[in-house]
Amino acid sequence: MNVNTSSQLIYAGPDEEFYWVKNDQPVEEGVAVGCEIEREEALFETHCIDLVLFEDIYHEFKEEIF
Repeated sequence: MNVNTSSQLIYAGPDEEFYWVKNDQPVEEGVAVGCEIEREEALFETHCIDLVLFEDIYHEFKEEIF
C-alpha cells in the first residue's frame, strides 16, 4: 500500500531543463512545472519522491553537463 505523505509544487530554475511541449521553448524561471509527491510504500518500507510534470511540460538536458 502506498501512502502519500506530502506534495509541493516545483518551479523552473535558472537552468534550461524544462520545455513547453507546444513549441519546445524553455520554461521561464519561476514558472511551476509540476508537483513533487513524497510517498511511503508500507509493504517494502521504502520512501520515494516522484516528480510529476504538468502535461504541457517535458524535461530534457539539451546542453552537455560535463
